[in-house]
Amino acid sequence: PHDHQLEGACKALDGSDVLAITPTGSGKTGFLLVYMHVAQAIVKDPEMCPKDLRSRMTVDPCMVVVCPTKLSNMTWCVTYTATGLSALVINADTKQSAQEIGVDIWQKASSGVAVILLSPEQLSSPEFRRLMKDKTFARRLMALNVDEVHLLCTWGARFRTSFTRIGHIRAHFARSPAFVIALTATVCAGEQMDTICKHPSFHDGQYHLIHRSNVRYDIRWLFRTNRSGLYAYRFPELDWVLNTDTPRQVVVFCQTIALTHRVFTYL
Repeated sequence: PHDHQLEGACKALDGSDVLAITPTGSGKTGFLLVYMHVAQAIVKDPEMCPKDLRSRMTVDPCMVVVCPTKLSNMTWCVTYTATGLSALVINADTKQSAQEIGVDIWQKASSGVAVILLSPEQLSSPEFRRLMKDKTFARRLMALNVDEVHLLCTWGARFRTSFTRIGHIRAHFARSPAFVIALTATVCAGEQMDTICKHPSFHDGQYHLIHRSNVRYDIRWLFRTNRSGLYAYRFPELDWVLNTDTPRQVVVFCQTIALTHRVFTYL
């Protein structure tokens, strides 16, 4: 693990909230992997941990990770499983699949699962509220975590308002588990930072901030003049995207769906 991953995991194990702002590809998943593996190791051998911190550990520990996209849910599940952690994804799709085969997915989450990956909408579901009221589950829960926490500023406002309930969820637990790590690569100082800290209840001086530069020196910016109008059907300025000796993947970003369709049709 990297030094910043160990730093975040250790702070969380000490009971501190952690906000990690690190570049894409820097190993943000590693924060949670290290945290849970260490927690499980301490449960097996309490002598590894100072006596005054042992009360933070619990038998059959688990953590909840809120992931905003289905892809990140499934990708993280594979990653956790590959490292030996039992993981369960709960979103609209997996709930439907479980129901079709007669499996209570929430009952499955109540014990024996180390990592529960939720879509934001599940935070306001009656099933999750019942799970929160389960005293056995509440004792197991060591951490609440949020991936892509910067989306609280945009999706949380109107698009997916359930995302903002993360702070309310925390208040339901008497043990008040740490927001082990709120993860993002994109946060600006000012209003955006204030919003991110508001919903998970991060208070000044009461959480640990890990902030690493996301400047990518391996990226080169090239500016080309676009001579085609935004309503055109031909875009010869983009011919170079396809005229390459070596096949490669290219992403063309357009501001509207209509423009995207015309560019796609042309290429």
